[in-house]
Amino acid sequence: MHAAITGYWTETQRSKGRDIVELILPGFDAGIRQVYSVALGVAPEDLPQELVQTERKKLRLILSGDFGTDYVRLQEGIVQNILGMGTDYQTYMVGYSFYQATLVDLVIDAQAKLPMPLKEATRIVQVAAMCDATITLGYFFEDLDRRAQEQRKQLLDRLFSQIGEDTQALEFSSSELRGTFDSLSHRAETQAAALEQNSAALTQLETQIAATANDAKGAALQTAEANTRARDARHEVAQTRESVRDVVTKTEEIRRFIDMVDQIALQTKLLALNASVEAARAGEHGRGFSIVATEVRALADQSAKSAAEVAAVVKTILAGMTAIDVRSDALTARLTDLVQGIGDASESVARIDAAAQEQSDAIVQVATNQRHLDQANQANAAGVGAANTQVRAFEETVGQINQRIADFRSETVSSDQLRNA
Repeated sequence: MHAAITGYWTETQRSKGRDIVELILPGFDAGIRQVYSVALGVAPEDLPQELVQTERKKLRLILSGDFGTDYVRLQEGIVQNILGMGTDYQTYMVGYSFYQATLVDLVIDAQAKLPMPLKEATRIVQVAAMCDATITLGYFFEDLDRRAQEQRKQLLDRLFSQIGEDTQALEFSSSELRGTFDSLSHRAETQAAALEQNSAALTQLETQIAATANDAKGAALQTAEANTRARDARHEVAQTRESVRDVVTKTEEIRRFIDMVDQIALQTKLLALNASVEAARAGEHGRGFSIVATEVRALADQSAKSAAEVAAVVKTILAGMTAIDVRSDALTARLTDLVQGIGDASESVARIDAAAQEQSDAIVQVATNQRHLDQANQANAAGVGAANTQVRAFEETVGQINQRIADFRSETVSSDQLRNA
């Protein structure tokens, strides 16, 4: 009990207080019922008699200055009833003012029987009531503190629970992120290795295609040169064929001349024969002419024989020239086909050369893109590594937050336990 309360109550004060109790108790029951009616809204007749008896016992104790164990037990029961009805301390104090006024009224009503001055009796009653109110307010404040602690604990529990759920969600999310970034990092490493292999393969392919393009270009040049030579050969064969045809034409003219010579020789032979007949008829006079006719006939025979031999040679020449002309035609046709084939091949080789050049350009572009992709992948890998590091740091931060929350929760529980103790 507080020293301010116990220090006031001397034995004399206690004795005077006990005298006052006996004088005011007869009217106390009606007064206490009215106080509860005003303060708590309870009809006077509905107030339990047991509670009235408890209030009577408490009145004896407070006016005797006895705020010991019996008082504490009674007052705790009264306060529990009041708190159980949902009464706050403001309402209680309003009601208690009516309680104090009722006690003063009872003292005034009994002033004729008081063994002391009214003023002194009133002071004793008021001090006793204020001591009771002060102690009772302590119960209210303890209850408020308890409720505040419970609300605080509930709030902290909800807060810690929510934070715990949030941090667990963060831990789960960070764990998933870490797994994702680990997977991304592994994939980035795998992709980097694959890109490196692709780069090496593309470099080799680029070299091979460049060599193929050079070969195709060389083949195109050689094919074009062969096409030119084939065209020149066809032109020369055509000129040769024209020359052969000219020879054939001239040989035909020679053969016609030979035929004319052969005809002339035949006619000369016939004329010589006629001359011989005429010379024979002339007798001695025609002997000389007969000799000349014989010589002429011999020359005609010789001319005919020579013409026949020349005709045979010309025939052989014509046959050879005809064969040459036929072969020239065949060779020209073959050269034409060859030129056409070489031209087609030249066009194909040119297309191959163009395609090879396009492939070479495309491979160069692909290789360039591959290098850019490799650089981007390296940058992505670096970014994934940095993000993975940040996620791990975030995990550590979440762990530290959880630990701090656990420590704060433990400290809060310990503080509440110390306060309750």
